[in-house]
Amino acid sequence: MRSRIDSLQVPAGVRRLAAEGREPMLRFVTCAFLLCTATIVHAQTPSTPPRFALQIQREALPPTFLIVSEEENASTSLLSQLPVRSGSMYDSNNLPTAVEIECKLNGDAIAITTKVAFGAFDKSGSTTTAGHPQQSLGDFSVRLNDSIVLEKMADYGLQPWSIKVVSAQIARPVKLANVSRVPSIQIEIAGQDLYGYDVKLRNISSRAVTNLVISNSLHDPNSFMGFAASGSDGPPLIEPGATHDVRYPCARSGQAASADAASSAPPCTFVLEAALFADGSFEGDARTAARMESRDLAQESERRRIRQLVQSILADPSVPESSQTARIRSALDNLSAQPDPAIFDKLRLKFPSLLTSELPSVNADAKAALANERALALQALERFETSHPAPSAAAWSQWLASTEGMD
Repeated sequence: MRSRIDSLQVPAGVRRLAAEGREPMLRFVTCAFLLCTATIVHAQTPSTPPRFALQIQREALPPTFLIVSEEENASTSLLSQLPVRSGSMYDSNNLPTAVEIECKLNGDAIAITTKVAFGAFDKSGSTTTAGHPQQSLGDFSVRLNDSIVLEKMADYGLQPWSIKVVSAQIARPVKLANVSRVPSIQIEIAGQDLYGYDVKLRNISSRAVTNLVISNSLHDPNSFMGFAASGSDGPPLIEPGATHDVRYPCARSGQAASADAASSAPPCTFVLEAALFADGSFEGDARTAARMESRDLAQESERRRIRQLVQSILADPSVPESSQTARIRSALDNLSAQPDPAIFDKLRLKFPSLLTSELPSVNADAKAALANERALALQALERFETSHPAPSAAAWSQWLASTEGMD
């Protein structure tokens, strides 16, 4: 399988947000000065190497590159959170908080849709402008070497960005240093373009891989963390003897092809920090593996708790049908933010070398997973309420079945 960019999101501490029905998933998080984006990439079937990219120039920052997918009817998008301006109120809707750019191949041309969004992303938990007040910055049809300027940004007190269509391939490849701390997985660098690198991970063991953690630092496994997971009900991430393809972002990749951008970005490094296997074993850095395991355990625990909560409210004869949705929403809002202590008992048994000083980071990951599951459940409930103003028992049953995975 091959991975491609699907969308970009604004991290809120860093929060994983809904990408429905798509697993396995590998998530990377980056920040560039005051403009922050996080990349979600999804496993896809093999596709044609990209021909085009959008070179996005944002004020004095180095250019950002958005690859144009060659897949039929596929689009890629970038969502950048805007810096808080003096005197602005993120809880009000009078100032834009993000800019979204979406592109899609249309024959030899590229269709580009641009918009500004309003409202606090850190409270809404959205990965796109969906659900936010928004205004169009313009729709465009462009070809290779064409340039556009988002002039309408000036209407909102923003410095207009420029977008140029360039070749996605680069003439001067930059070597990607790579290290695997997981003996059972081999790394191969298969290609490079303006976005970054195509990396192949080969499982040479007899065990299926379910989770991976990737960083971009040889010395700090917490730097630029990427998480890959097979999903609770899906197939393993990497079967024995199989490979998993990753699209790995690298700012230096884009700068190699951009004469006007100084080489301010450090050389990129790909470090496979840890892996979890289907048989319950792990390889690599124990603390990193424990953090990954804590997310899985907390996610599974919270899903069970949410389902039990919803089922108990629906089965309560004292709750009128007209009040069930509101009661469920209130109950979800008031769920405890603390992970089940049994999670940490399991982690200590599996990772006996885990130090007491390392537990806060493990606990933080578990709490983030709880918050994410709750956000996903609230988003699913909101969609259900919109489509079923007066839901029947059958509709509730179908909703519970459809949201069982919550991912």
